[in-house]
Amino acid sequence: MLEKQQPEILIIATHPDSHRHYCSLAEAYGVPVVVCEKPLADTLSDAKKIAALHQSGRITIITNHERRYSADYALARKILVEGKKLGPLVGVKGTLYMGKTRRLIDQLWHDGTHLADAAMFLTGAVLKHSKTIAENGLHAKTGAAYLYGSLQNLDVPAAGPLPFLLELGAGRDHLVFELEISCERGKLKTGNMIFEIWESKDSPYAENFKSLEKTQDGFLGATGYFSNMIADAARCARERQMGKTPIPLSSAADGLRVIKYLRSAGEWR
Repeated sequence: MLEKQQPEILIIATHPDSHRHYCSLAEAYGVPVVVCEKPLADTLSDAKKIAALHQSGRITIITNHERRYSADYALARKILVEGKKLGPLVGVKGTLYMGKTRRLIDQLWHDGTHLADAAMFLTGAVLKHSKTIAENGLHAKTGAAYLYGSLQNLDVPAAGPLPFLLELGAGRDHLVFELEISCERGKLKTGNMIFEIWESKDSPYAENFKSLEKTQDGFLGATGYFSNMIADAARCARERQMGKTPIPLSSAADGLRVIKYLRSAGEWR
């Protein structure tokens, strides 16, 4: 297919253990742009090799962390960067539940990829892991795990590195994907079907205290998760035709940063 059709954009949606093979094959056949499913690879070594292919300039590799392309996440980042509404960031907490019997480690490598990347995108930071607390271990299908770390080298207003907490939980019959960004004068919550802004106001309940009041609940309009990503891939393909080296919004380098975080938090299998 690559030889006969010579596509300008190739989407790799195979299992993660084959991503490096197909990215290398695409580069060998001169495919200009690849959109690679997450996680970028199943090992740190393969993720580094895919990122190196992208950084060589011979091929542009986009990691399918589609929340970077979503209008609601873009608005959340704009609010945090400006810092006028909520003030400097103080901390970030993520919550991920993916059903009653899925192993915690599988949750981490499945949608934890999106959650970790979204945290880095919103803060312009690099996520570092420091400690895991899991009574039954990450390979358990019961209980919860708490992953502690920090967001470093931020490009949003903050006093310094931000504490980061990710909660993984089994035993629920529902999906929860949330990020809560705590700020000096309020908080912002985003996630699956969630967009909330809470601002600090004089408390109606306690004298000389402030309380949080929800000032926005929901996001209006299309988010454009996937359509914006494909538009970015098309832009990259056009720029390569003009001899330029395009910079995608979600590159293999971003995918590698997520793999480094996940790998430091625990083995996949």
